[in-house]
Amino acid sequence: KYLLRTGGSDGKCAYIWAIIIGFFVAIFTFARSIAFRMTKGIKDNDSDCVQPTTKEESRPPSPAPRSTKEELVPSALKRLCELEEKVEMLQSKPNVMPCEKEELLNAAVYRVDALEAELITTKKVDYYLESRFLSTKLHL
Repeated sequence: KYLLRTGGSDGKCAYIWAIIIGFFVAIFTFARSIAFRMTKGIKDNDSDCVQPTTKEESRPPSPAPRSTKEELVPSALKRLCELEEKVEMLQSKPNVMPCEKEELLNAAVYRVDALEAELITTKKVDYYLESRFLSTKLHL
């Protein structure tokens, strides 16, 4: 608050606050990254130190299929080709609206046109009655 009261122009004060906040965010980020590295190292060490206690636990785990880069690239390319084929198929289809939806749309447009016509006539009648009311009021 002291900086806000004595800090000349608003631009200088905002600049000072931005520097202070940026400094503390940088320190917080640095501390968090160090803490993350330390906890990750501790977890890795704990998992290495666990000793199996029974015969069932001493069995080696079943080998999980590891995906290597050589296996992932062809799989990704195959899926990408399939996706491109689907996109081309969708783009080649003509943009045609089903008949039922087109009829519903035309009916809705017709109703809107009818409502607009009714609104115009209502406004005309309202204007006529208002002008007539004002003219009779002026003659009294």
